[in-house]
Amino acid sequence: MSIKGAFLSMQITVKSSYPKGWLAYDGQVEKLKKRGLKIEDVEFARQFLAYSNYYRFTGYCLRFQHKDESGERVFNDGVSFSDIIDIYEIDKGLRDCISDALGAIEISFRSAVAYHFAEEHGPFGHTIKENFVRPFIMRRTDANGREQPSAYDEWHEGLVSETRRSNELFVKHFEAKYLQFPDLPIWTALEICSFGTLSKMFKNMLRFDMRPIAARYSLQPSTLDSCMHSFVYVRNICAHHSRLWDKEFAISPQLPPGRKWDVVRNANKKLYAVAMLVNWMLAHDSFGKAKHSNWKRRFEAVIDSLFDRFPELAHHTGIPADWKNQEIWSSI
Repeated sequence: MSIKGAFLSMQITVKSSYPKGWLAYDGQVEKLKKRGLKIEDVEFARQFLAYSNYYRFTGYCLRFQHKDESGERVFNDGVSFSDIIDIYEIDKGLRDCISDALGAIEISFRSAVAYHFAEEHGPFGHTIKENFVRPFIMRRTDANGREQPSAYDEWHEGLVSETRRSNELFVKHFEAKYLQFPDLPIWTALEICSFGTLSKMFKNMLRFDMRPIAARYSLQPSTLDSCMHSFVYVRNICAHHSRLWDKEFAISPQLPPGRKWDVVRNANKKLYAVAMLVNWMLAHDSFGKAKHSNWKRRFEAVIDSLFDRFPELAHHTGIPADWKNQEIWSSI
């Protein structure tokens, strides 16, 4: 490409100062009305915006809007404040349902990793670098050739930091009694570390050590690793009460092989894929089975309410209209 062509192909972004100022609740209500939202009860709308934050609320408005000739987002004809509240509540139900299941899966996964890793490597095997894959433990260099800590060093340092911050009585007891502190036995360390720290440990374990844990859920190690990475991301969405129902996930899971999963493959960045994996893992974990059928009924009820109330929007979850008849749901 010529210099002229390269210059013409450059995109120059000119930044400007943020133009929007603080807006009182009454002004927020008026702004929504000006954009075409029907508000029957102004006082309720004002109170709800005070509770939820205008910015959070407008995230739920996006699927009910289009851009006018000037490029401004306006509401579709007939959309009311109660419509937005309904999708808000449906999304809350989905977050509660998915979060509850992920909590059960996380506890099971913590237990499985602690049990099998300790069986093979002992209580402090996680402090021995050679018990992890080579790329994880290799030292790195920066752009100037200076040696940097390995990914393992950073992970272990993070685990130690979590231990030192902990106020759990069992941690304080260990600190007072044993020389190994701030290292804890793996079954103790995995009780206080974050889900992300746990997921990173599993990702970098030797394949031999991953297999019995993955087998617990009838999955391949690489699939379980990918699932857990995705679950950490989704659990954080739920924990921060962010919009879940129509989100395109930045971290999508690898799906298991098999024909029954084909219906999900084109939606692996949507809620559909995560929900089907959650369903699978609950069904294949010995303890998770106890709550599996109840969880399925809860999830079906929330999705049914979405299809009943907003049939034209339900596809944003990635879930097809006949989803309950698909083998990936009906046979598990």
